[in-house]
Amino acid sequence: MQGQLLDKLRQFNGRLTEAEQANFKLLLGLAAGGLTPDLHRPSDIAAATAFDTVSDTLATLQPYSKRISYNGLAYRGRPDFMTDPRLLALQEEARTLRASARRFDEHFLGCGAPIANQLALSETLSSFVRTHAGDVKPTGIASFLYYDEVGQGIDAHIDTDIFSLNVLLMLSHRYKHTPRSALVLLPPRHPAERIELEPGEIVIMFAGSIAHGRERMKPDEAVSILTFGFHPLGI
Repeated sequence: MQGQLLDKLRQFNGRLTEAEQANFKLLLGLAAGGLTPDLHRPSDIAAATAFDTVSDTLATLQPYSKRISYNGLAYRGRPDFMTDPRLLALQEEARTLRASARRFDEHFLGCGAPIANQLALSETLSSFVRTHAGDVKPTGIASFLYYDEVGQGIDAHIDTDIFSLNVLLMLSHRYKHTPRSALVLLPPRHPAERIELEPGEIVIMFAGSIAHGRERMKPDEAVSILTFGFHPLGI
């Protein structure tokens, strides 16, 4: 039954215009997030089936769907190019930019930083991403995200096309209480996966295909992250 519905959704998408397909993906993404409001796989069988169907549809509609792992993750670790001096420079840039960062939903957003922007367009980063996620085109967009108020975080969601492939760098994480806030991946047919990153660690994920979110900040907790957007190319 689920496979039949998945086929019908793909066929429906094939009859849409390009603009309508973009709206259809947006609706699927909203549905995936709405079915997992607490960053956990739905316990109800019907809701879990609906979540799996929506998630599978989102991934399979991508022309590069064969490159997407079950949880959307293409890499996790600290690459050689993320040296201590580079990390320190980015951390300092993040601290400097925090004063001008603007509130965006339930976090603060900072842009326009020269060191981060240079890295966003560098061949060093692009070639590293290609090694792990296939052919990509950098958007050149680098964004600092700050979660430093109690309760800040991001509910389950699917990223827009600008960040359909997202490189996320943990800059700093201050906390006194455990478990600390984590990045949460919500793959279909699997339990939610919590990823606690250390400063300097990077994840590359197909964020426009797999639902994910950030757990809420506890008292005396703050996170700063740098993200880079890429467009996957080819199949």
